[in-house]
Amino acid sequence: MTTKTVKWMNFLARVISGLWAGFWIFFAVSVSAADYNSRGGASLGGLIFPIMFSVILLLLALTGWKWVRAGRIALPLAGLAVFFLYPVVGDHFPTADKAIFMASLGLPPLSAGVLLITSWRLDRASRVNREVSG
Repeated sequence: MTTKTVKWMNFLARVISGLWAGFWIFFAVSVSAADYNSRGGASLGGLIFPIMFSVILLLLALTGWKWVRAGRIALPLAGLAVFFLYPVVGDHFPTADKAIFMASLGLPPLSAGVLLITSWRLDRASRVNREVSG
């Protein structure tokens, strides 16, 4: 594999994690704004959850952008955590809703993390091959 392939894989992982975080942050803010509008005010719990959710997603996306080593660990773990924890937390939702939510919240960080891991391994293997042949 060439370094161009590795760069594209890293770029794709960053795009996936950025779009994923951007979508869910927008979703959390929109739901909070609708809740604020329907109640005529905001509760402390109604503000803390979307803020914490947004900060966590933003930090996870930034790990894929700025701290790639941490992103290789944090992004796949976040995706797997959604798949294992959401069925317990969201047990009151219909199965189809849970499946859509788990796929849209869990698959993007998992795939971005797998791309980061794969690009790192390919880059490492190509460096070893260059050292051996050169």
